[in-house]
Amino acid sequence: MLRYVMSTLLLAALLSAQNFVFVVPDQLDTEDAKTVFQNVVKLGLEGPAGAQVQIFNGSTPARVASFQVSSGRANSRQRERAVAQALPPIQAFLKRASSTNESSVGLRLPQTLATIGATLRSGREEVRILVWGEPRYSDKKDKACVIAKGYVPSDGHILSTRSESVFGTKDVPKLSATTLHWCTLKDNFANDSDREALRRFWTLWAHELGCKLVSFESDHSVAMERVTGDSQDQRLLSAATLNRSDTVLEMRSTMPSEAPAALKKVDPRIAGLAGVDINIVVDVSGSNTAPAAETEKNVVDAVHKFAPDVRVGKVTHGGVRYATHALASKEVAPEKGYEQEVSGCHPEWAIERGVALFDERSRTRARVLIVIGDVATGEAFADEREAIRSEARACGLVTGFCTTGGRLIVVYTGRSDAKDKVFYEDLLKAAGTRGSFVDGTHGGFTDAVLTALAKE
Repeated sequence: MLRYVMSTLLLAALLSAQNFVFVVPDQLDTEDAKTVFQNVVKLGLEGPAGAQVQIFNGSTPARVASFQVSSGRANSRQRERAVAQALPPIQAFLKRASSTNESSVGLRLPQTLATIGATLRSGREEVRILVWGEPRYSDKKDKACVIAKGYVPSDGHILSTRSESVFGTKDVPKLSATTLHWCTLKDNFANDSDREALRRFWTLWAHELGCKLVSFESDHSVAMERVTGDSQDQRLLSAATLNRSDTVLEMRSTMPSEAPAALKKVDPRIAGLAGVDINIVVDVSGSNTAPAAETEKNVVDAVHKFAPDVRVGKVTHGGVRYATHALASKEVAPEKGYEQEVSGCHPEWAIERGVALFDERSRTRARVLIVIGDVATGEAFADEREAIRSEARACGLVTGFCTTGGRLIVVYTGRSDAKDKVFYEDLLKAAGTRGSFVDGTHGGFTDAVLTALAKE
């Protein structure tokens, strides 16, 4: 009898030492917000007595609310009263989240886990964290690390320091006695390869932080069962290992490799291109990764394959990649070296260097400047007046380039605020009759760029 009593007390002590943490982004659709709310209530009514339940805003990040599961029996009136008292701030947060049409910040798990670790690290309790929402990262102020659909961070991000990448684990305090669960709510993946690549990335990232990802599910009932029980997703037990020789910080495509449609059927006029120099000014920040990669690679491949007398150069800006590649035939030249880094996406900075890349030989050749992006140059400035001057100077550079015989092709990818489109439209106006505009808001626009290029 004494042994039974001691065992019961020990079990109760272990259960009461649990911390359940819900990480919720501040933007959800109504149905998803309802699902999160119902599961908070379920945990309060049926969870282990004495357990701590905490709700964190996964975008800010900050704690929204916390409560302790009542010691009463599951689904008892005592528990109902305790849950009812804890709900108002949670309801208010979820109501705001489901009524938000646009947010500059999405789910920021690295920062949120750091906040949770700092909040709970004084105790020895087991921590079970359930993340709700798409398994991506979104922050307009940190474009180099945005995980767009169809892309995943390289292992180099995980192996880096936090100052080098938001996913860096090298110098980050480890989380002990912590399990991580992810309820994606929807299967919003580009394809199966995209899902598996993200599952692998977050599994390895969590491991380097000292915790374990044991759920990666769209079904909330399965995710909740794993959070409150001891089962885990068997797919997360695979032999995936971190490539410790991978030191490159970049976003990599999760799409299967196949010949681009633009190369299967290219506008026949492009084969007649001769004596043309093309400089591509491209925003390579996270929000623009997919469209930039598509257009840059496909256009370069197409002109080198079908128009041998074409030289291509490149200027990249945004995030941590600021570089120039000199004009070259057959292949893109190596990086000349990183220029002095500027803050945020900076088209004016890049356009100036794109124009400067045209060399002495370009004087006797047709010159085309292709500008690909989704953010206005004003993002790089805290002072709005400086931003306006920078955008005006960018337009002036385009006017000067086009009045001396150059041509401009503007590709607006539309991944950010609609107001940014005005900047790209102003660039087109500055080019006058020497400009072409390509709508890249829906992807698959390589053929449109090639057609515009064929006008030379």
